[in-house]
Amino acid sequence: MGAAMSAATKSKAKGGKFEREIAKSLSIWLFNDPHILKREPTSGAQKVQHYVGDVVPVAPIRWSSFPFLIEGKNGYKDNIPTFNNQKMLRQWLTKLLSERTEQQCICWLIVRYHGRAPLIITDTPFNFYSPLTINIQDSGNTIPFHVYEMRDLLKYNFYELYKDNYLLMEIFE
Repeated sequence: MGAAMSAATKSKAKGGKFEREIAKSLSIWLFNDPHILKREPTSGAQKVQHYVGDVVPVAPIRWSSFPFLIEGKNGYKDNIPTFNNQKMLRQWLTKLLSERTEQQCICWLIVRYHGRAPLIITDTPFNFYSPLTINIQDSGNTIPFHVYEMRDLLKYNFYELYKDNYLLMEIFE
């Protein structure tokens, strides 16, 4: 029993570390400040101020609102999606859709499968080629989620990647 407990504790620590890393990377990418976004201490189990998700703003932002619901997943060696098995990934995306709010209406699942580079999977595409789209059924609607390598996106100016999205540009101004 003790070995299982320590493995679970070790796994949670790795997940927390990953969420802190993505919070810092996204904070710099979105706001040019490593201290705006942080890992939510209860890993998204509670609302922080009025935000939900694993990574949330903890300092005032210059936007009119924060439209992103950000969840992080790390590891999952036995659940790397294939053409024949996407069950866990689809569960995560369906859960994200159920948790989004009117304010946090853009889903970002940031996942790093064991031994692989992190991916950003989102229902609102960037102005950047997405090599893969995964369709999720939600309340009778088909929601496409676009898959990107995070390191590729971080090379570009965040605002340029959403420059044609007029709804977001109003939020960012």
